[in-house]
Amino acid sequence: MIPSIELQRSVNNALKSGDYKVYDQFQQGVAMPFITIGEETLLDISTKVEEITSHLITVHTWSKSISAKEVKEMNHFIKTSLIDAPLIVDGFVVLFSALDLNQTLKEQDGNSIVYHGITQIEYRLQEV
Repeated sequence: MIPSIELQRSVNNALKSGDYKVYDQFQQGVAMPFITIGEETLLDISTKVEEITSHLITVHTWSKSISAKEVKEMNHFIKTSLIDAPLIVDGFVVLFSALDLNQTLKEQDGNSIVYHGITQIEYRLQEV
Protein backbone atom coordinates (compact mmCIF):
# COMPACT_ATOMS: atom_id res chain seq x y z
CA MET A 1 0.00 0.00 0.00
CA ILE A 2 1.15 3.53 -0.71
CA PRO A 3 0.95 5.68 2.45
CA SER A 4 0.35 8.96 0.62
CA ILE A 5 -2.64 7.57 -1.30
CA GLU A 6 -4.20 5.90 1.74
CA LEU A 7 -3.76 9.05 3.85
CA GLN A 8 -5.39 11.26 1.20
CA ARG A 9 -8.30 8.82 0.91
CA SER A 10 -8.81 8.94 4.70
CA VAL A 11 -8.54 12.75 4.83
CA ASN A 12 -11.02 13.08 1.96
CA ASN A 13 -13.52 10.72 3.63
CA ALA A 14 -13.24 12.48 7.00
CA LEU A 15 -13.81 15.92 5.44
CA LYS A 16 -16.77 14.72 3.36
CA SER A 17 -18.52 13.72 6.59
CA GLY A 18 -19.26 17.42 7.18
CA ASP A 19 -21.49 19.96 5.49
CA TYR A 20 -18.87 21.32 3.07
CA LYS A 21 -18.12 20.35 -0.52
CA VAL A 22 -14.63 18.81 -0.82
CA TYR A 23 -12.49 18.81 -3.98
CA ASP A 24 -8.97 17.71 -4.90
CA GLN A 25 -8.26 21.08 -6.52
CA PHE A 26 -9.67 24.60 -6.70
CA GLN A 27 -12.92 24.72 -8.69
CA GLN A 28 -13.61 27.78 -10.86
CA GLY A 29 -17.28 28.68 -11.07
CA VAL A 30 -18.37 26.52 -8.12
CA ALA A 31 -20.30 28.30 -5.37
CA MET A 32 -18.34 28.85 -2.18
CA PRO A 33 -17.81 27.77 0.55
CA PHE A 34 -15.78 24.66 -0.21
CA ILE A 35 -12.65 22.79 0.84
CA THR A 36 -9.76 21.65 -1.34
CA ILE A 37 -7.17 19.07 -0.41
CA GLY A 38 -3.91 20.59 -1.50
CA GLU A 39 -0.22 19.96 -1.35
CA GLU A 40 1.62 17.21 0.51
CA THR A 41 5.22 16.95 1.63
CA LEU A 42 6.41 13.42 2.41
CA LEU A 43 9.57 12.42 4.27
CA ASP A 44 10.86 8.91 4.85
CA ILE A 45 11.84 8.78 8.53
CA SER A 46 12.21 5.01 8.72
CA THR A 47 14.55 3.33 11.15
CA LYS A 48 16.45 0.09 10.60
CA VAL A 49 13.47 -1.86 11.92
CA GLU A 50 10.38 0.31 11.19
CA GLU A 51 8.96 1.81 8.00
CA ILE A 52 7.71 5.29 9.00
CA THR A 53 6.70 8.23 6.81
CA SER A 54 6.01 11.81 7.82
CA HIS A 55 3.37 13.69 5.80
CA LEU A 56 2.56 17.40 5.87
CA ILE A 57 -0.92 17.74 4.35
CA THR A 58 -2.28 21.15 3.31
CA VAL A 59 -6.04 21.73 3.26
CA HIS A 60 -7.51 24.95 1.84
CA THR A 61 -10.86 26.55 2.70
CA TRP A 62 -12.61 29.10 0.47
CA SER A 63 -15.44 31.52 1.24
CA LYS A 64 -16.99 34.68 -0.18
CA SER A 65 -18.66 35.49 3.13
CA ILE A 66 -18.69 39.11 4.34
CA SER A 67 -16.16 38.24 7.06
CA ALA A 68 -13.49 35.67 7.87
CA LYS A 69 -15.83 33.91 10.33
CA GLU A 70 -16.94 31.21 7.88
CA VAL A 71 -13.38 30.28 6.90
CA LYS A 72 -12.37 30.16 10.56
CA GLU A 73 -15.31 27.83 11.27
CA MET A 74 -14.24 25.66 8.33
CA ASN A 75 -10.65 25.58 9.59
CA HIS A 76 -11.95 24.50 13.00
CA PHE A 77 -13.98 21.73 11.32
CA ILE A 78 -10.80 20.51 9.62
CA LYS A 79 -8.93 20.44 12.93
CA THR A 80 -11.70 18.56 14.74
CA SER A 81 -12.17 16.10 11.85
CA LEU A 82 -8.52 15.37 11.16
CA ILE A 83 -6.76 15.79 14.52
CA ASP A 84 -9.23 15.69 17.42
CA ALA A 85 -11.03 12.62 16.02
CA PRO A 86 -8.84 9.57 15.35
CA LEU A 87 -8.06 9.22 11.64
CA ILE A 88 -8.11 5.62 10.38
CA VAL A 89 -5.68 5.00 7.49
CA ASP A 90 -6.00 1.56 5.84
CA GLY A 91 -2.80 -0.46 6.17
CA PHE A 92 -1.14 2.00 8.53
CA VAL A 93 -1.03 3.07 12.15
CA VAL A 94 -1.19 6.83 12.74
CA LEU A 95 1.65 7.35 15.22
CA PHE A 96 1.31 11.13 15.42
CA SER A 97 -0.93 13.93 14.20
CA ALA A 98 -0.60 17.63 14.97
CA LEU A 99 -1.66 21.01 13.67
CA ASP A 100 1.33 22.69 12.00
CA LEU A 101 -0.33 25.84 10.57
CA ASN A 102 -3.72 27.52 10.56
CA GLN A 103 -3.89 30.73 8.54
CA THR A 104 -6.67 32.99 7.24
CA LEU A 105 -6.02 35.20 4.22
CA LYS A 106 -8.10 37.94 2.62
CA GLU A 107 -7.68 37.90 -1.17
CA GLN A 108 -9.03 40.10 -3.96
CA ASP A 109 -11.00 38.31 -6.71
CA GLY A 110 -11.97 40.94 -9.25
CA ASN A 111 -14.43 43.19 -7.42
CA SER A 112 -15.03 40.83 -4.53
CA ILE A 113 -13.16 39.51 -1.52
CA VAL A 114 -12.39 35.82 -1.03
CA TYR A 115 -11.38 34.48 2.35
CA HIS A 116 -8.83 31.69 2.02
CA GLY A 117 -7.90 29.45 4.91
CA ILE A 118 -4.80 27.28 4.97
CA THR A 119 -4.46 24.42 7.44
CA GLN A 120 -1.41 22.18 7.54
CA ILE A 121 -1.38 18.96 9.51
CA GLU A 122 1.52 16.62 10.10
CA TYR A 123 0.97 12.86 10.25
CA ARG A 124 3.42 10.07 10.94
CA LEU A 125 2.41 6.69 9.58
CA GLN A 126 3.79 3.23 10.16
CA GLU A 127 2.86 0.35 7.87
CA VAL A 128 1.19 -2.59 9.62
